[in-house]
Amino acid sequence: MDWFFHDPGQGRVGPLSPDELRTRYRDRRIQRDTLVWRDGMREWQPLDRMAEELELSSVTPDARLPPPLPPIATLAHAGPAPVGGAYPHAARPMPRPRMSGWLIAVVVGLVLAVPLIGITAAIAIPAYHAYLDRSKVAARVDALAPAIEAAVQQARANAGRCPASAREAGLGDVPTLAFGEVDGRCAFRITVQGVNPRIDGRSVVFVAPASPADAWDCTGGDLPAQYRRPACRAEDRTP
Repeated sequence: MDWFFHDPGQGRVGPLSPDELRTRYRDRRIQRDTLVWRDGMREWQPLDRMAEELELSSVTPDARLPPPLPPIATLAHAGPAPVGGAYPHAARPMPRPRMSGWLIAVVVGLVLAVPLIGITAAIAIPAYHAYLDRSKVAARVDALAPAIEAAVQQARANAGRCPASAREAGLGDVPTLAFGEVDGRCAFRITVQGVNPRIDGRSVVFVAPASPADAWDCTGGDLPAQYRRPACRAEDRTP
């Protein structure tokens, strides 16, 4: 099965076999928080979430090697200045060089490009960070929700009522999970942790459907809409 991973400097890298992905992890070219994807996955996930599938417990990163470098901007260097020799007529003033038309156009273009680059960076960098935050939220909320929904339904079928805790739902002790009822229907809340200080502590509430044919309502909670998948964004929720 082919795998891909996200490199901040190169973008999407792949396809790679599981062995190649493990080799890159061993060589510290990727880390546990690197986003990976394979066919069949709905969202990009941190490598740590796929550790069991990729058998990363059997791979030990080489501590002698440095971790991946951050993206490095390409620098343009001017060529060496010409070295002047002795002029046969030193007393005669040299004519002042003049810039040709095309050189003037290049200089003007560079001057205009600098603010445009700054504006583009001001837009692209926050968008990239928001993308990373959404990916982390997806791993901590959306990837876990289906299993929790099934556990709630099973616990309700067995006990005849909604589970009151993660342990009662058969999920053990999970500090970021809370259970209860909303309008007489089973519900649970997932609190986001370890993503970003701006949204850590925010939550998404999932409410069981009134009919088995309907989907769970995941528009509750105070997590901003920009970090939710489209199906979990309420119409009146502002980004």
